[in-house]
Amino acid sequence: MLITNLPSKTFDRFQIAKLYQMRWGMETTYETLKDCLQIENFTGTKPTLLLQDIYSMIYISNLAEDIIRDAVTELDEKEKHRKHKMMINRTLSIGILKNDLIYILLERDAKKQDKLFQQIYEDIIKNLVPIRTDRHYHRTKGQLAGKYSNTHKRAY
Repeated sequence: MLITNLPSKTFDRFQIAKLYQMRWGMETTYETLKDCLQIENFTGTKPTLLLQDIYSMIYISNLAEDIIRDAVTELDEKEKHRKHKMMINRTLSIGILKNDLIYILLERDAKKQDKLFQQIYEDIIKNLVPIRTDRHYHRTKGQLAGKYSNTHKRAY
Protein backbone atom coordinates (compact mmCIF):
# COMPACT_ATOMS: atom_id res chain seq x y z
CA MET A 1 0.00 0.00 0.00
CA LEU A 2 1.31 3.43 -0.92
CA ILE A 3 0.18 6.52 0.93
CA THR A 4 0.37 9.91 -0.74
CA ASN A 5 -0.97 13.40 -0.32
CA LEU A 6 -1.61 13.78 -4.06
CA PRO A 7 -5.31 14.23 -4.87
CA SER A 8 -6.97 11.05 -6.08
CA LYS A 9 -9.10 13.03 -8.55
CA THR A 10 -5.98 14.29 -10.32
CA PHE A 11 -3.88 11.11 -10.25
CA ASP A 12 -5.12 7.54 -10.43
CA ARG A 13 -3.23 4.70 -8.76
CA PHE A 14 -1.42 3.69 -11.95
CA GLN A 15 0.02 7.18 -12.42
CA ILE A 16 1.15 7.27 -8.79
CA ALA A 17 2.78 3.85 -9.19
CA LYS A 18 4.58 5.07 -12.32
CA LEU A 19 5.82 8.19 -10.48
CA TYR A 20 7.08 6.02 -7.64
CA GLN A 21 8.89 3.74 -10.10
CA MET A 22 10.53 6.76 -11.76
CA ARG A 23 11.83 7.87 -8.36
CA TRP A 24 13.41 4.51 -7.54
CA GLY A 25 16.68 5.27 -9.38
CA MET A 26 17.30 8.27 -7.16
CA GLU A 27 16.59 6.20 -4.04
CA THR A 28 19.22 3.64 -5.01
CA THR A 29 21.70 6.43 -5.75
CA TYR A 30 21.20 7.83 -2.25
CA GLU A 31 21.69 4.35 -0.84
CA THR A 32 24.99 4.03 -2.74
CA LEU A 33 26.16 7.42 -1.48
CA LYS A 34 25.26 6.63 2.11
CA ASP A 35 26.22 2.95 2.36
CA CYS A 36 28.98 2.23 -0.17
CA LEU A 37 30.65 5.63 -0.26
CA GLN A 38 29.78 6.57 3.32
CA ILE A 39 29.24 10.19 2.39
CA GLU A 40 28.30 11.02 5.99
CA ASN A 41 31.69 9.84 7.28
CA PHE A 42 33.52 13.16 7.07
CA THR A 43 37.26 13.63 7.47
CA GLY A 44 36.98 17.01 9.17
CA THR A 45 34.65 19.53 10.75
CA LYS A 46 35.36 22.72 8.81
CA PRO A 47 32.96 23.66 5.99
CA THR A 48 35.71 23.47 3.36
CA LEU A 49 36.60 19.90 4.38
CA LEU A 50 32.94 18.87 4.44
CA LEU A 51 32.38 20.24 0.93
CA GLN A 52 35.58 18.57 -0.25
CA ASP A 53 34.37 15.21 1.07
CA ILE A 54 30.92 15.62 -0.48
CA TYR A 55 32.24 16.71 -3.88
CA SER A 56 34.84 13.96 -4.00
CA MET A 57 32.29 11.26 -3.15
CA ILE A 58 29.85 12.54 -5.76
CA TYR A 59 32.68 12.64 -8.30
CA ILE A 60 33.61 9.04 -7.53
CA SER A 61 29.96 8.00 -7.70
CA ASN A 62 29.49 9.64 -11.11
CA LEU A 63 32.75 8.20 -12.43
CA ALA A 64 31.81 4.72 -11.19
CA GLU A 65 28.40 4.95 -12.87
CA ASP A 66 30.03 6.06 -16.12
CA ILE A 67 32.49 3.16 -16.04
CA ILE A 68 29.76 0.68 -15.12
CA ARG A 69 27.56 1.84 -18.02
CA ASP A 70 30.44 1.36 -20.46
CA ALA A 71 31.17 -2.05 -18.96
CA VAL A 72 27.50 -3.07 -19.18
CA THR A 73 27.36 -2.31 -22.91
CA GLU A 74 30.47 -4.45 -23.42
CA LEU A 75 29.04 -7.15 -21.17
CA ASP A 76 25.75 -7.30 -23.12
CA GLU A 77 27.69 -8.26 -26.24
CA LYS A 78 29.32 -11.23 -24.46
CA GLU A 79 26.17 -12.31 -22.64
CA LYS A 80 24.76 -14.82 -25.10
CA HIS A 81 26.34 -18.02 -23.71
CA ARG A 82 25.57 -17.54 -20.00
CA LYS A 83 22.80 -19.22 -18.06
CA HIS A 84 21.91 -16.06 -16.09
CA LYS A 85 22.05 -12.46 -17.16
CA MET A 86 24.97 -10.82 -15.37
CA MET A 87 25.48 -7.36 -13.91
CA ILE A 88 28.46 -5.45 -12.55
CA ASN A 89 28.92 -5.54 -8.77
CA ARG A 90 28.55 -1.85 -7.91
CA THR A 91 29.97 -2.04 -4.39
CA LEU A 92 33.19 -3.73 -5.49
CA SER A 93 33.46 -1.36 -8.45
CA ILE A 94 33.26 1.66 -6.18
CA GLY A 95 35.80 0.10 -3.84
CA ILE A 96 38.24 -0.52 -6.69
CA LEU A 97 37.78 3.00 -7.94
CA LYS A 98 38.19 4.56 -4.48
CA ASN A 99 41.43 2.69 -3.89
CA ASP A 100 43.05 3.14 -7.29
CA LEU A 101 41.85 6.53 -8.57
CA ILE A 102 44.48 8.39 -6.55
CA TYR A 103 47.26 6.64 -8.48
CA ILE A 104 45.80 7.87 -11.77
CA LEU A 105 45.46 11.41 -10.48
CA LEU A 106 49.05 11.47 -9.19
CA GLU A 107 50.56 10.02 -12.37
CA ARG A 108 52.05 12.65 -14.69
CA ASP A 109 52.59 10.46 -17.77
CA ALA A 110 49.43 10.28 -19.90
CA LYS A 111 50.24 6.81 -21.27
CA LYS A 112 50.68 5.43 -17.75
CA GLN A 113 47.40 7.11 -16.72
CA ASP A 114 45.61 5.41 -19.60
CA LYS A 115 47.16 2.08 -18.67
CA LEU A 116 46.14 2.45 -15.00
CA PHE A 117 42.61 3.46 -15.99
CA GLN A 118 42.35 0.48 -18.34
CA GLN A 119 43.45 -1.78 -15.46
CA ILE A 120 40.70 -0.34 -13.24
CA TYR A 121 38.18 -0.92 -16.04
CA GLU A 122 39.30 -4.53 -16.46
CA ASP A 123 39.12 -5.13 -12.70
CA ILE A 124 35.60 -3.71 -12.59
CA ILE A 125 34.32 -5.75 -15.52
CA LYS A 126 35.60 -8.97 -13.86
CA ASN A 127 33.36 -8.49 -10.81
CA LEU A 128 30.05 -9.86 -12.03
CA VAL A 129 27.02 -11.10 -10.15
CA PRO A 130 24.12 -13.02 -11.69
CA ILE A 131 20.65 -11.56 -11.95
CA ARG A 132 18.30 -14.28 -10.79
CA THR A 133 14.74 -13.37 -11.60
CA ASP A 134 11.72 -14.55 -9.62
CA ARG A 135 13.62 -15.02 -6.39
CA HIS A 136 11.65 -13.90 -3.38
CA TYR A 137 12.41 -14.57 0.24
CA HIS A 138 10.08 -14.34 3.16
CA ARG A 139 10.89 -11.34 5.34
CA THR A 140 10.73 -11.72 9.08
CA LYS A 141 9.90 -8.80 11.30
CA GLY A 142 12.28 -7.53 13.93
CA GLN A 143 15.99 -7.04 14.11
CA LEU A 144 17.80 -10.27 13.40
CA ALA A 145 21.41 -9.31 12.80
CA GLY A 146 21.94 -7.16 15.86
CA LYS A 147 23.71 -3.86 16.15
CA TYR A 148 26.51 -4.59 13.67
CA SER A 149 24.61 -5.97 10.71
CA ASN A 150 26.44 -7.54 7.80
CA THR A 151 23.91 -6.37 5.22
CA HIS A 152 25.64 -3.08 4.44
CA LYS A 153 29.35 -3.41 3.84
CA ARG A 154 31.86 -0.71 3.16
CA ALA A 155 33.06 -0.43 -0.41
CA TYR A 156 36.71 -0.58 0.55
